[in-house]
Amino acid sequence: MGIYLQPELPIWGEITEAGKELTDFLLHDGEKIQGEYSNHASFVLFALGNELSGDMNTLKCLVEQFRTMEGRHLYAYGSNNFLGWKGHIPGEDFLVTCRLGWW
Repeated sequence: MGIYLQPELPIWGEITEAGKELTDFLLHDGEKIQGEYSNHASFVLFALGNELSGDMNTLKCLVEQFRTMEGRHLYAYGSNNFLGWKGHIPGEDFLVTCRLGWW
């Protein structure tokens, strides 16, 4: 028996293009996580954070940069993003949410 790990970046909130200082921090932190733990056999999934919202292009850009660094993992823009209202978003490899849609 084993487990799959889904590390997340340390953010809960909004990621926007205007928040360059935050996105630079998240990119650097993600690089450190990937560098330290990517070879662990259980490290399978990687998410940008928890209950995120904001600019989809910025989220996509971060995931694309992480995919370039490490292609072995599956990526999501976050866990329970937009509180599930958007459902699966193209470009994500997996979805973690508490609900789908607005209902």
